[in-house]
Order: sequence, then structure tokens, then C-alpha cells
Amino acid sequence: MTSVTERRLVKLIQYGAKVLIHIVQARARLQHRVGLRNEPTSALTPKLAKLVSVIGDARTLWGIWGTPSIAIFPR
Repeated sequence: MTSVTERRLVKLIQYGAKVLIHIVQARARLQHRVGLRNEPTSALTPKLAKLVSVIGDARTLWGIWGTPSIAIFPR
């Protein structure tokens, strides 16, 4: 797998998790409105938000340090 493919895969996971956060929140609100849930929040939402944050930080560091390391240590 090339580095471009890896970056695209990581970006896809990050943005997919962002979309999933909104879907899970909407589902929890709907379940609360119907009476199936006591609170209009989901326990999964903060975990997904943390995953998105960690992936975003990793992508930033990868962008800063990934390119010089490729230039210094060519394959």
C-alpha cells in the first residue's frame, strides 16, 4: 500500500466517523423521543469524537514529519 493510499484510507476513516457521530446522535434523540431511551445522548458519541480527534492529530503529525522523512530516507 502506498503512502497516498494510506493517507486516503485514514482520511476516509476519520470522515466516516464524523458522519457516524451525527447518525448515532440522531438515533439517540429519536429513541428518547419515542421513549426507548432515558437520555437523548449516546455513549458511543464521545468515543467516536475522541477517535476523530486522535486521527486528526495523527494526520497533522504525519503531514509535518512524514514528508521530510521520505526525502531524507528514500526507499
